[in-house]
Amino acid sequence: MGLLESGPLIEARLKAQCPTAGDNVFSTEDLAGVKEKGQVTPALHIVLHSYQPLSYDEGSGTRWQAMLLAITTAGYDLETICGEKYLYGKKVLSGEIVDPTFFMRWWEPAKADCDYRDEAVWFEANPSLGKFLHTKDLRALVAKTPEHVVRRYRLNQWTASRDAWLPFGAWDACLEPALDLDPSLPLYVGIDLALRNDSIAVVCAQRQQVGEEHAPEPFKMVQAGGEDGAEEVDGEPAADGGEETGQAATPASPERMVVRAKIWENPWPDNDERHASWHLDVRLVEEHLKDLFGRFPVPAEEVDGDIRPGPSFCYDPSFFQRSPDVLAGEGLTMIEIPQSDARMIPASQGLYQLVVAGKIAHDGDAAFARHVGNANADQKPRGWRLTKPKGSRRKIDAVVACAIAAHRAQSEPPKPRTSVYEKRGIRTL
Repeated sequence: MGLLESGPLIEARLKAQCPTAGDNVFSTEDLAGVKEKGQVTPALHIVLHSYQPLSYDEGSGTRWQAMLLAITTAGYDLETICGEKYLYGKKVLSGEIVDPTFFMRWWEPAKADCDYRDEAVWFEANPSLGKFLHTKDLRALVAKTPEHVVRRYRLNQWTASRDAWLPFGAWDACLEPALDLDPSLPLYVGIDLALRNDSIAVVCAQRQQVGEEHAPEPFKMVQAGGEDGAEEVDGEPAADGGEETGQAATPASPERMVVRAKIWENPWPDNDERHASWHLDVRLVEEHLKDLFGRFPVPAEEVDGDIRPGPSFCYDPSFFQRSPDVLAGEGLTMIEIPQSDARMIPASQGLYQLVVAGKIAHDGDAAFARHVGNANADQKPRGWRLTKPKGSRRKIDAVVACAIAAHRAQSEPPKPRTSVYEKRGIRTL
């Protein structure tokens, strides 16, 4: 209602019909006195389900010059009605789609990977900056606001998740395709299967000592400083939900955690009739795991005093049930890792520390990066863990498998036992 009363021009043309909370229907009165029904939807990004605005779209055909006006900032889920309208509007603006009935004006930075602290970028996304929105106020706000919040609400940029678990650009900064998995070192494998069995991820993690040319560089998580303009370094997301530490990370050792992912996903979109009939052939996954077992013979696990050859294959038994027994029968070391908070909180936070310290080394796989970007941080009583928004169809299997594998890989591999006879020899009396 404040929008309708904010200016004489709007107030003269729009008259609220239903001033009840949550109802934004109005009638438009043109100069000839003819009224047409319309709808104002402020903050469209918080509308999660498509049927809410579309209920008006479907009924507007009987109204002359009916209009749906949406005013919003960016959201975090392009699968919502706001995301759908945004993507459609981008196609209209580019000329890919010709639709004279659809108009969109969107202010956002020209470069998606821009520095969110750059004041020149602020003007691209804030047409009112310097008028009634003051630069000094925005500067103070940016200095104390998490980056993903600034990008959504102040730069009008879509983010991968509501509660970002990584600083913007931190995963990309760990790109190191020159480092690959080494068959002469122990290997740890995380396996995560989706609830609907329409995707599965197998992620390998391996600790490697590296030379100076591959030494990790901690990600610089900086934001505008105080009055003196000094930069501050963000700390790890607080496990107890409190303030961040603000302390710099300790100098990194010349060690990298090399990770590689193999991902199987339903190739058909949800609205394709073939989507429902597609099923994952788990035999392909089993063959991939057996291939890893053959190529990486160095022992990674000791089970009940027995040093087992080959990688450690870690899986959640909830959805991966038949294959572990089959694979164990062929000699693979299958380790059950239930995805409880007790296990996933340290695994999630451990992966965060590896990424921001620059110790992860990945090959830039696009599907892997998408899974990393889809995840967010879910605060629990004992800390936060990786998850995805409730009801979201986006996949995070690879980042969950990576957290499990990387956490397991930080344990010390079993050391070969030396027989007393090898040390002393055999004494003959």
